[in-house]
Amino acid sequence: IYGIHKIGRAFAEFRNQVLSLPSQFGLHTIEADKRYTALRFQHYPTGGGFLVAHQDIVNEKNNNNHGFGKFLQFLMPLTKKVKDYERGGGFLIDKNCKKVDVDNLCLPGGVIVYSGDLTHGVAEIDPHKPFEPCSPSGRIVLMASLFKVFNEKDIEHYRLIQNE
Repeated sequence: IYGIHKIGRAFAEFRNQVLSLPSQFGLHTIEADKRYTALRFQHYPTGGGFLVAHQDIVNEKNNNNHGFGKFLQFLMPLTKKVKDYERGGGFLIDKNCKKVDVDNLCLPGGVIVYSGDLTHGVAEIDPHKPFEPCSPSGRIVLMASLFKVFNEKDIEHYRLIQNE
């Protein structure tokens, strides 16, 4: 739809370049080190869509335990604050405990990269408006995460999805 597969693939290739990995790493298969690309949309609808503040501790520990280095999140906004929603949006808590509104720092199609050990979340999107879960209104982002499979059952599930 709308060329998003091509955009997503280029986004994941960019991520791989930043991480000093081969350009196609994890894009079409689970790699020998059991990492794969999780390319996905996240929609935070008008009327209160949110993501509670958290850290990606499991992914950070998993990367450290396997010598992969820091767990970095790669996020591409597809909507623009003020134009597509008025209030709320993505935020990080920096090392000085200051809340940083990342949606004011990046235009649609830009890239936000942050360490998973930073506290991050999404403040309620337009909580003053009616909840619209089936509408594309609100905040939409594309993410290109590099995850590691934990067990063989997960690998089999991945293969089934690939063959659908």
